[in-house]
Amino acid sequence: MRSLYYDSPQLRFYWEKIEGLKFRRKLGVRHYGNLDGVTDESPVCVEIKQRVNRVTQKRRITLPYCVARQLCNDRVMVGHSAKESAFIQEVLELVVRLDPQPTAITGYQREALAATGTFTSAPPLRRTGSRSRRTSP
Repeated sequence: MRSLYYDSPQLRFYWEKIEGLKFRRKLGVRHYGNLDGVTDESPVCVEIKQRVNRVTQKRRITLPYCVARQLCNDRVMVGHSAKESAFIQEVLELVVRLDPQPTAITGYQREALAATGTFTSAPPLRRTGSRSRRTSP
């Protein structure tokens, strides 16, 4: 998995994290799978990860890579379904207001582990672990 994170010229998202703000967000484009075969049509996730107090939330939609670049880099309204409208509007508002640029790339191999057994009142347990993590500015 590879993630391309965006940040403002003043590194707003970075400083919000360092300062421990109780509400903070970051914008990224994530690709699962082999990067050697990424094309304009490859599916990627445009994602806003936010933290409110101690709760982390991820919201995302899947778009072709070329469409994700139009939205995040070119600040262009892209075609979307009615269900995706609020999220697309939020991303567009973020990129127009903050002028974020591609700033950092992270990459790692992720392995999902799932608990086995019967759960009566609790949802199934899922845990992920990362291996071979790489980051570049």
